[in-house]
Amino acid sequence: MVACGNIRWDKCTKCYKVVAVNLQNEIDDNVYLAGYGAVTPYDISIHSINAQYGSAMPATSLFAPEKSGYSFTGFCDASGKKYYEMRVVNDPQSADIHMQGTYYVEKPFPVSGVKWDHNVKVTLYPVWEPLKSNYTYQNVCDGKVLSTTTTVLTHGKNVISPININDYKFKYFEYNNIQYSSVPAEINISLYRSSSGNIVPKYSFLTAYYEDDSCLAEGSMITLADGSQVAVENLTGNEMLLVWNLYTGTYDTAPILFIDKDPLSVYKVINLTFSDGTTVKVISEHGFWDYNLNKYVYIDENNADSFIGHWFNKGQEKIQLKGVEIKEEQTAAYSPVTAGHLCYFVNGMLSMPGGIDGLFNIFDVDAETMKYDEVSMQLDIETYGLFTYEEFAEYVELPEEVFEAFNGQYLKVAIGKGLITIDKISSLYERYSELLTN
Repeated sequence: MVACGNIRWDKCTKCYKVVAVNLQNEIDDNVYLAGYGAVTPYDISIHSINAQYGSAMPATSLFAPEKSGYSFTGFCDASGKKYYEMRVVNDPQSADIHMQGTYYVEKPFPVSGVKWDHNVKVTLYPVWEPLKSNYTYQNVCDGKVLSTTTTVLTHGKNVISPININDYKFKYFEYNNIQYSSVPAEINISLYRSSSGNIVPKYSFLTAYYEDDSCLAEGSMITLADGSQVAVENLTGNEMLLVWNLYTGTYDTAPILFIDKDPLSVYKVINLTFSDGTTVKVISEHGFWDYNLNKYVYIDENNADSFIGHWFNKGQEKIQLKGVEIKEEQTAAYSPVTAGHLCYFVNGMLSMPGGIDGLFNIFDVDAETMKYDEVSMQLDIETYGLFTYEEFAEYVELPEEVFEAFNGQYLKVAIGKGLITIDKISSLYERYSELLTN
């Protein structure tokens, strides 16, 4: 077989007779363009065009087929060869479809240099890829924009981790009026091409919210190993503090790992009042041992009222939360952390610093002895295993003494129970590494 222009000559292999065939008679409407219609996205619509064998593809006035959440990339035949590619154009004719004077739309254009190589009727199929957007969102605290972050969003599920911002603690992402506080957050985001041609989230802006990473206000009294008390702002970081040892169910002592500090400023202070007259001033959040729930709980401005009536540990006493008052005060904020136990006593109350959830409440505690339940603890270890330092360092590179100070071997249990993730642990270490090395 040979061809030239519209004429093809076929030779019979038996009689050797040569027959001339006019291809023009065979190529009318021999290209079908299949696609999803714009009005009913899941209905197939077919358009036919003429293409001449060996010639460049003809131009088409059609709009690209639409598929929600996807961008059209072109028309291909069954073998995957692409004959039409997508371009985004500002086309006034789209006004009738989109009810706007002008609109940036996707349209198919012939691929340069590609010629039609079929002699029979062929259907070209649309190819899509999920919409993507280099999107910049704001990191906000109390209405103030701290910074912006640019990330790649795709249509559908996005796994997003917040950035670390000194002196601030991540609270949650918000998208479409839904809050996502887990780290990393899994957020289903709908993207679309706007009238400007940009690909943006469909329903609302994505925003990351932070709060001051603080804990105790100035004047809070911390109990030292000898039973004396010192104001939190007067700690040097070299003291031994009184702690509660959940491994033995007894008082113990521990050195201070570091003291996170925020400068003098105006903060929202949560004033907690207890049944014996004890008051504690909390900034952002602080942990206390809750006898009702038999574990440490974080009290913050959003949940403080729900703990009214609960009983908390004050050394040998149980005292009840009676009142909560939130008001703005000028003060400074401090958050000590102790080695091995993390806890300490503030104004006589057994406490846990804020911002380290997932590093404690790993094992069940015997309510009578305030000691880890040994049977339950052993079962958890058998179920989830323990980290060695070498194994853990493959995920987070930190000094061995820091691994031991935070009971790193038990973090495999915490991860197995879904209390924390490697990403969150890495984020915490990144945030506190400078304080740990000073």
